[in-house]
Amino acid sequence: MKKVAIDVRMLHHSGIGRYIRDVVPALVGEMPNVYFYLIGPQNTHDEFFGHSSGNFEIINCGSPIYSVAEQISLKRKIPRDVDVFWSPHYNIPVFYCGKLLVTVHDVFHLAMSDMLPLHQKIYSRLMFNALKNKADAVISVSSFSKEELIRFTDIPGDKIQVVHNGLRSFWLSQEKSKNPPAKPYLLYVGNVKPHKNIKRLLQAFKKIAQDFAQDLVIVGKKSGFITGESNLAQEYSGLEDRVHFTGLITDEELKYYYQNSTLFVFPSTYEGFGFPPLEAMASGAPVLAAGIGAVKEVCGDAVLYCDPYDADDISEKIQFMLKNTAARNQFVVEGWMKAQKYTREKCVHETRRVLERMLVLN
Repeated sequence: MKKVAIDVRMLHHSGIGRYIRDVVPALVGEMPNVYFYLIGPQNTHDEFFGHSSGNFEIINCGSPIYSVAEQISLKRKIPRDVDVFWSPHYNIPVFYCGKLLVTVHDVFHLAMSDMLPLHQKIYSRLMFNALKNKADAVISVSSFSKEELIRFTDIPGDKIQVVHNGLRSFWLSQEKSKNPPAKPYLLYVGNVKPHKNIKRLLQAFKKIAQDFAQDLVIVGKKSGFITGESNLAQEYSGLEDRVHFTGLITDEELKYYYQNSTLFVFPSTYEGFGFPPLEAMASGAPVLAAGIGAVKEVCGDAVLYCDPYDADDISEKIQFMLKNTAARNQFVVEGWMKAQKYTREKCVHETRRVLERMLVLN
């Protein structure tokens, strides 16, 4: 029986954690003739499966990511008899000498390195260099990310397979809550990193706040929002009664916010794929998104685009959408149809094919 080890330590993270939670359990279930070692938190079994299975085991590993400790720990934890090791992020085990599959979600740390402190620049450059030399195959979540990976690392294009992320059927269900919120709102979902561009979103919202009833709901923590980017608190000043923070929420709660929003706004300046606009479209929300590579690749003509570097343009596009019910309705229809093309089943199937090719060639 072939054996595959997978690093699932980022199980509880947001973006990559969602990728692990969606893809890995389904993949294990679809490959009963392969034995899997899942290297990660002790509760991985309950999180993933909730039942017994004969083709996997959990190897407890809690070493922190992006650390020297993780490299030492992974060297000890990876069983000697594995045929392929799959890393779902670029922090690969540098001391592992067997066949290596890596999923790269974006190359933000290389493309936008001017936004990073020196130690992160050094670490990411070292890891991507190691990835270039050690990876036998790479999965990229978009064609845009593939081209970026080639541009910044010179990894041969024939080593990189594009496998788009996919949505669970939960997101594609049109069943809607019967208890809509009392006040209309614009919605933003994402973290507070500078490239997420919350600063210009606030600037744009401030320009239209007095003319429209909609508040701005931010799915995220207020503490990180205020401290995560310089001058963000200044932009927030005066909007305290119109900008609301949800804190950490469940997928069910997130879908509720998507479904009941007047408009979902996604002004990010850099993305490797862009899950939130896809989730919003699947949930029936009209979307205004930044006109950047990966987002345009995924969303196509199903959303309205804005210039993420121009707060005036973001503001004007928000106003257009709020004033035009017909346009919003049209984007809802087109967005839902576009979202149907990105299913978890398709993502898992294509990932399985990559893994099977590596196992055959082993």
